[in-house]
Amino acid sequence: DVVVAFFGFNESLAGEAGLGDFEGRLREWLQSLRTKSFTGKPAPRIVLVGPPAAENVAGVAAADLNNANLRLYGAAMKRAAAEQGVGVVYVYVETAAVLESPGSDLTIIGVHFTQEGDLVFSQVLFRGMFGRQPPQPRPEMVRAIIDCKVISLHTDMSTKTGERIVVLVVDDNLDEKYPLVMLKR
Repeated sequence: DVVVAFFGFNESLAGEAGLGDFEGRLREWLQSLRTKSFTGKPAPRIVLVGPPAAENVAGVAAADLNNANLRLYGAAMKRAAAEQGVGVVYVYVETAAVLESPGSDLTIIGVHFTQEGDLVFSQVLFRGMFGRQPPQPRPEMVRAIIDCKVISLHTDMSTKTGERIVVLVVDDNLDEKYPLVMLKR
């Protein structure tokens, strides 16, 4: 089992003053997660994904307002991951390089990726997760992902503690079949 956890952007809004609390809570969460078994197998492998950079767009200086804190929180995630022996994908540097290009406009209001921004982010994430270039997107795969997302709205479930769980399994052999399968525990 693998847990991929995305953190950092919302937390970074607490600024430098909230950094220590964030690191402490993240370490506690990682320690707790490393003792859990979701499918009867040993504890899951964990990969943290740090926040991407923000972009300055017309009328919104999102990069100027957010990037210093996003760097701090991403670095905190790297430290926590190293200490806890879990994986981390630090997407900030690559996304900042692309988003700093004048006129790139890969976001809406500087922080929410457009369709083109999603493509850039997904490629950065793929390289960080698998250490190689991502495959070329195929329209039928995109359709399958969209269909699967719609299905997930009907196949998720609640645990006794009230948490919602939707599990997506990515098939390593992307060239022979659709990449996602919905599982229900």
